[in-house]
Amino acid sequence: MSEVELLRRGISERLFTPSLPKTEVHRDAFEKLDALVRCGIVTGESQSVVVMGPKGAGKTTLVNNVLESIERDTSISNDTYVVIEVNGFIHKNDASALKHIASSLCIIEENDNDEDGDGDRDGDGDGDGEEGGFNGKASYFNNAGELSGSAAETSLALREALLKGSQDDSKCIVIVVEEVDLFAHHGHQTLLYTLLDQTHHSAVPLVIVGVTRRMDIYSLFEKRVLSRFSQRFIHIINPWKTFNAYKRFVINLLKAPSDNPAISKQYQTQWNKRLKEISDSAALDQQLKVPFSVSTTDIYAVGMLVNQIISHVTEEAPLIKLDDVYRECLHQTQDCKVSMLLDLSALELCLVIAMNNLRYRLVLAFNFETVYETYKRFAVGMGQKISAIAKKSVALKAFENLCDLEFVGLQNTRHRSLEQTPINLLIDRDQVERAVEMAQGISVGVKRWAKSHM
Repeated sequence: MSEVELLRRGISERLFTPSLPKTEVHRDAFEKLDALVRCGIVTGESQSVVVMGPKGAGKTTLVNNVLESIERDTSISNDTYVVIEVNGFIHKNDASALKHIASSLCIIEENDNDEDGDGDRDGDGDGDGEEGGFNGKASYFNNAGELSGSAAETSLALREALLKGSQDDSKCIVIVVEEVDLFAHHGHQTLLYTLLDQTHHSAVPLVIVGVTRRMDIYSLFEKRVLSRFSQRFIHIINPWKTFNAYKRFVINLLKAPSDNPAISKQYQTQWNKRLKEISDSAALDQQLKVPFSVSTTDIYAVGMLVNQIISHVTEEAPLIKLDDVYRECLHQTQDCKVSMLLDLSALELCLVIAMNNLRYRLVLAFNFETVYETYKRFAVGMGQKISAIAKKSVALKAFENLCDLEFVGLQNTRHRSLEQTPINLLIDRDQVERAVEMAQGISVGVKRWAKSHM
């Protein structure tokens, strides 16, 4: 594999395995969640907490980092806790989520039995020890039929199973509920009530970690759920608040990976030097302000932008280019109406420009007749022959097409022909200007006409 492919793979892995942003907000959130989970595992105290924040703020990354930190901690044995994950997008109802939790406990129970030597728990070698179980004393579920019923039946079986445990020698169960707000929309909120209720009554320690983007999650919970919730919230935000922070975040993602010895130091230096030149240019600020203004909260859009930029790096062009950044910024923020404008014919685009100029000159009321006269004056001013100017019937057909595409809105069609009906242009000025700038095959005179009102 070449150095270019290794560099692209290193940057892509950085995008798909993000690390927790090194901000004060994320550090505080990590410390709070880490303390709560450790408290449940070490002391056996049941906990419940909701991690909330906008999309891409690092909520799932925060939870994963906390679990990885606990897993690396040598003072905590991995046999003292288990992690079970449910997701509101995957488990469409409470019954499927509860069955997933219960079946996961059954699998863990079976694995524990296998490790203990086919059920020989009393050490006398005759295999007649106590029935193996997750809690070290008794089996959670008497038979698999308990998991095949409705949500209420599965909930009852899970409650009874958890009551068999012992706080002294049972493993702590850490349940991560992704998209917890989706479960709040289910009838009776059976899953949430079952889990939170067991944090107060179960003999087995439970740590419930909810993850959501909804800031109003508190108002979605039923009263019986709220009464059992510990009222702990961890709110995190995206790693950037200003454009300069956003720019630094993008540049850091684009830096050459330094942990791969297969990439030569010379190539890493060349790549980072070119990246520094691009980051110092004023043109980059102008280009990155467009995606920053579109979304200041979505980190996935940033990852997609960076991934598309490095896709232009090849063996023939091994270094990043400013043109690639410009092209991808334009592609990521491309307006659907601008794309539709680019598919218009030259005549239809000229009619749109005429309406845009009339609107800029604060002409309060105009119709097709006014637009066509504006177009004719422009064509004559360009020195075109009368025979080269589109006929009124042809222009009317193009105008009808603009109405069908909903670029033009008719104010009132009562007792009036289409030519006399007052109209509104349903496209912003910026959209018209971007479409004219990007359009291929139109003359310089038409582009100047589109900017004549500026």
